[in-house]
This record gives sequence, C-alpha cells and structure tokens, in this order.
Amino acid sequence: MYYASLARSRYPPHRVLRIAEGHACRHRCLGLLTMLHKDVGNTLNEAVLRLRVDPDNRYIHVLIAQLSGATPRQLEAVSAGSFLYAALRYVEGLGLMWRQRWAAYVTVIATAAFIPLELFELTRRVSWLKLVVIAMNVAVVWYLVARLRKEWASRPD
Repeated sequence: MYYASLARSRYPPHRVLRIAEGHACRHRCLGLLTMLHKDVGNTLNEAVLRLRVDPDNRYIHVLIAQLSGATPRQLEAVSAGSFLYAALRYVEGLGLMWRQRWAAYVTVIATAAFIPLELFELTRRVSWLKLVVIAMNVAVVWYLVARLRKEWASRPD
C-alpha cells in the first residue's frame, strides 16, 4: 500500500540508486584507507593510468593536487565521513526497498541536511549551477514533505 503509486516494479530506480550510492561511497572509503602512509600522488597517478582516464584532464590534476597534500589524519577523517554517508545511503535504500515508513523520513532528513552546506557554498561563490541545485533540493524536500503529510492525513486510524 505505501509507495504503491510511486512505482509498479519491485525495485524502482530511486531505491536501487540509494543502495548504489552507498556502494560507491563504501568503495571511496576503502580507497582512501589504502592510501594511508603511502605517496598519495603516485598512487593516484597509477590509478589514473590503470583506469585509462585522460591524465591531462584538469579535474584529475585538481584531485591529485588536493589529495597529495592531505595528511593521514585528513584521509582518515574523509574516509570516516564517506563511511557514515555510505551507511546512511544503505539504510535509506534498504528501507525504501522494504517499503518502510521511516525510510521516507530518513530520505527527507538526508536531502534537507545538505541544503545548509549548499547555501554555505553559495556564499563563497555564486553560480547559476549552485542556485539550480539548491532550488531542486528545496523542491524535492517540499514535495516529499507534502507527500508524507498527505499520506499521514489519509491514513486509516
């Protein structure tokens, strides 16, 4: 009954996407942990060559430059944050897949939690892309809250 109108398939994309995000974050976490006490720049350069990514890509250069200066403590902190984010996405995805009501609340909270961070980034430098992302996240949170309120009001007592 709950989420029945959202999708007819057994595993709709929004549920699978949350689990895939958790999986990707878990791999990021483990990848950062393997770089502890190693030369991060050389490790990333080897990974770029192994993955056959364009080594002259400016984003790759920025990533390598930022991570090369990271201390082991910083890598541990980012890895721990990635692990917590992965756990949140796994819990959210599995809850949605099992059609649990609490998962809808977790989704609202997880989506709304990033709005202050995005606003902070907007104060650092304004761009149309950031404005669009914030507007979309606010619209998604508004839609989810409206849907939860509607379902709460129409539920049988």
